[in-house]
Amino acid sequence: MKHFFLSTLSTWGFFIAVFLLLTVGVLVTLTMRSLVESNESVTHTLVVLDKLTKTLTLLIDAETGQRGFIITGEDQYLEPYHTAMASENSISKNLQELRLLTSNNPDLQNLLDSLEVSVNQKVLLLQEGIILRQKIGFEAAQKAISSEAGKTMMDKIRRLTGKMEAFEAGLLISRTETALSNLHQTILVIVAGAGFSLLFLVLSFFLLHREVKVRQQAEVELLASNKELDRHVIKLAEAKTLIEQQLNRLKSLHTIDMAILGSTDYRLALKTVLEEVTQRLHADLAVIYLFSNETLMLTPASVLGNKSQEITRFVGRLGEGVIGKAAQERATISIPIVKETKVSVNHPTATDAEGIQSTYATPLIAKGILVGVLKVSFRTPYEADADWIDFYEALAAQAAMAVESGKSSDDLQRSHINLKLAYDTTIEGWSKALDLRDKETEGHSLRVTDMTLKLARIAGMTETEQAHIRRGALLHDIGKMGVPDNVLQKPDQLNDEELAVMRMHPTYAHELLSPIAYLAPSLDIPYCHHEKWDGTGYPNGLKGEEIPLSARHFAIVDVWDALRSDRVYRKGWSDEKVLDLIKAGSGTHFDPRAVDLFLNVIHDEADKHRKLKSENAVTL
Repeated sequence: MKHFFLSTLSTWGFFIAVFLLLTVGVLVTLTMRSLVESNESVTHTLVVLDKLTKTLTLLIDAETGQRGFIITGEDQYLEPYHTAMASENSISKNLQELRLLTSNNPDLQNLLDSLEVSVNQKVLLLQEGIILRQKIGFEAAQKAISSEAGKTMMDKIRRLTGKMEAFEAGLLISRTETALSNLHQTILVIVAGAGFSLLFLVLSFFLLHREVKVRQQAEVELLASNKELDRHVIKLAEAKTLIEQQLNRLKSLHTIDMAILGSTDYRLALKTVLEEVTQRLHADLAVIYLFSNETLMLTPASVLGNKSQEITRFVGRLGEGVIGKAAQERATISIPIVKETKVSVNHPTATDAEGIQSTYATPLIAKGILVGVLKVSFRTPYEADADWIDFYEALAAQAAMAVESGKSSDDLQRSHINLKLAYDTTIEGWSKALDLRDKETEGHSLRVTDMTLKLARIAGMTETEQAHIRRGALLHDIGKMGVPDNVLQKPDQLNDEELAVMRMHPTYAHELLSPIAYLAPSLDIPYCHHEKWDGTGYPNGLKGEEIPLSARHFAIVDVWDALRSDRVYRKGWSDEKVLDLIKAGSGTHFDPRAVDLFLNVIHDEADKHRKLKSENAVTL
C-alpha cells in the first residue's frame, strides 16, 4: 500500500515534474519571445531617433553651406548642400526610411507628413537663395535668407522633429520598461524551474547576457553619437561667429557706401569711415590724411579718438615717417610695437601724448591716383593678422572713394556756381547796355529789380523763383533792342504808328530769350509786364490771374519808377501823384492784391526813412 502510494506519488510526481517542466518551458518560451520583441522594438526606436537626428543635421549643414556660398560666392561651401540633397544618406532618403519605419504608427505618420512639407519648403528656400546669389548677386540673396520665412520654417522643422523624438523617446521608455518586466519574469521563471533544468537557466543567462551586451553596445554608440553632435555644435558655433563677423564687415562697407552716396560733403563721409574703422578694427585712434600733388604734403582731414589737438596739426611729407612711407610705396606699413621700429612714426610728441603702442598706415588710392593715407593706432600693443589687414585695406579703399567722390562733387559745385555767376554777370551787362542806349532810363533796371525782389520776398516766393524774377526784371526791356533809335529815343510823345512799333518789344524779348533754356523760367516779366488786369494790355491781352504773378508785381514797380523819372517830353511826377495813379489803376490796370502789397512796402520804406532821418537829426 505504501509502495503503491510512493509509486503513485512518484508517477504523479513524475507527471507533475513533467507538467512543471513543460509549464516552465512554455512560460520561459513565452517570456523569451516577449523579451526579443521588446529588444527589437527598442532597436527600432533607436533607429528612428538616429534617422531624425541625421535628417536635421543634413538640413543644418545644407543651410550653413548655402550661407557660406552666399557670403563668399565660392562653390566649395555648397558641398554640404549637395551632400544633403543627392548623397546616399540624403535628406529625402532619410525621410523615405522614416516613412517605412513609422508605417504602423498613424500619429508619427501625420507628424512625418508635416515634416516632409516643411523640409521640402526649406529646401526650396535654400535653392532660391543659391539661385539668387548665382544669377543676381549678394544683396538679393542676402535679403532672401534674412527674411523671417527661412527662420520660421527652420523653427517649425525643429518643433516637428522634437515632437517625433519626444514620441519615440516615450516609446523607448515604455518598451524598455516592458523589456525589463519581461526580463524579471524570465528570471523568476528560471529561478522557479532551476530545480528541474539547468539548461533553461543557462539559456536564460545566455539570453540575459546577450541583451545586456546589446544594451551596452547601444549606450556606447549613443555616447559616441552625442560626442560627435557636440563637436558639430561647436563647429556650427564657430561658423556662426565667422558669418556674423563677415556680416558686420559688410554692414560697415554698406554704411560707408550710403554715406558717400547720401552726402555732398565728403568730410561727413570721412567721419563715417573713421567711425566704422575704429568700431570694426577695434582701433583707439584713426586719422585720414589728404595728399597734395602740389606740395607733396599729407594733411589731416578727419581725426577720431584723439586725446589732444597735437595730432590734428601735424603735416607729413611724402616718403617721411609711417604715413609718408605708406604713401610713397603705396603699400600698408605695419608697426606692431612702436618702440622697436626703425621707421619714424611721424610727430613723436603727438605719438607720446596719445600713448600709441602700435600703428598701421595704408595708402588711399582712387582710380590709380594717390589721394591720401588712412592711419589707425592702438594704445595697447596689437599685432594684426592677414584677415585684419585685408579688411583694413578694404575700408581704406572705401575711404579713397569718399575722398574722390567728395572732391568731384566740390569741383562740380564750384563749376556750377562759376557758370551761374557768368550767366548773371552777362545778364547784368545786357541790362547796363540797355540803360546806356537810353540815357534817360539809366539805373532804371537795377531800381525796378530791387523793388520787385522786395515784393517777391514779402509775397513768400522761393529763392529759386526770386532768382528767375531778378533775371527777368534786369532783362525786362531787352526787347527794345529791336526798336529803332528814332522811336526809342524820340524826344516827344509817340504817334500811333510809333507806339505800335514800341509795343512790339515784349514780343521781341520773347523771341530773343525763349531759345535760351537757362532764361526760359525768367520770361514772365519781359513778355508780360505790359499786360493789364482788365485784359486791355499787350501783347496777348491776358486778363486777371492769367498774367504771371511776377509780371503783375513788376508792372506796378515799372510804372512807379518810370513816372517818377524825368523825360525829355515831361518832368517826373511826385510820389503822391504816382501813388494816386497806381491806386486808381487797382482792378483795371493792376492786380488789387499786388497794389496793396506794393503800397505796404512803400509805406514801410517811408516810415524807415523818416525814422532814420529823425535819428540822424538827433545825432547831429
